[in-house]
Amino acid sequence: MQTKTWTERIPQYYLRHFAADNLPADRWPHPTRLHDLFQIYERNHLRCRNYVQWSRTDYFKISLITEGEGRYYYGDQTYPVRPNSLMLTVPSQVKAWEATTEEQEGYFCVFTEEFLPHTEEGRPLHLLPMFRIGASPVLSLTPEETGYFAQLFRQMQEEFYGEHDDRADAIRIYLRLMLLMIRRVAGDQSEPATVNSAADLTNRFLEMLAGQFPVLSVEQQVRLTTASQFADHLAVHPNYLNACVKRASGRTVSEHIRDVIMHEAGRLLIQTSWPVSVIADCLGFRDVSYFSRAYKEFSGRSPRAHRQ
Repeated sequence: MQTKTWTERIPQYYLRHFAADNLPADRWPHPTRLHDLFQIYERNHLRCRNYVQWSRTDYFKISLITEGEGRYYYGDQTYPVRPNSLMLTVPSQVKAWEATTEEQEGYFCVFTEEFLPHTEEGRPLHLLPMFRIGASPVLSLTPEETGYFAQLFRQMQEEFYGEHDDRADAIRIYLRLMLLMIRRVAGDQSEPATVNSAADLTNRFLEMLAGQFPVLSVEQQVRLTTASQFADHLAVHPNYLNACVKRASGRTVSEHIRDVIMHEAGRLLIQTSWPVSVIADCLGFRDVSYFSRAYKEFSGRSPRAHRQ
């Protein structure tokens, strides 16, 4: 495994390209709107690869390992992976994979935050305890727990390849149940967090950032949009905040802010009829032209093209 440094360029992978990036052409699923939001596979359907390079993704990934071993490189930590375990991946976290056995069996699903934007309590998924910065991304299971998770994967797989119009709703139900069970397993294996650590400060920053969303009315405005503003509210120096966030997540404060604001912009463009200028103002942009340029740079489409 090649050593990673934060200064090297880390590739970003997207769910809409997942099949082309990972599967033989004869296994590509027929593309539908659902495939841009959620996909599920058996692990042995992937191309046989012993090593997956350092990367980030725009999707969550939950993998159930029933056979095979490997090493999961996640952030600046290395985790051994054995049968009867779960591997969790959060969007934007830097990670890599190295298989140490030929046989690799199990299931995995990949999904965007758009598919399941919030928990039942209304919290963003990335703020769930098992997805927070510093939480272990590898969880050990009992054989009974492995069987339970395997059944949930099979039920989601059956819905995914089915033809019911409400299959996305059914998958969300199974996925919420899976997240609930993962939360219970992670809670049993968790250790007390280190107070005042880089991970702790990063999680407080991410919670403060997420607390400004969603924007529900044209009167609501996002107030904290810069690293300095967040640093003031967290009572730390901006350079210290940025160093801690970069160390814990591999990304700068500004990158986190940009991604959350731009994803909210995309949601508002689709789910509301608000003028682009109003959306820009709500998200802290005083210049609609600058907002339009920033959104096109982020998404590859202008705000109006995204809405259409």
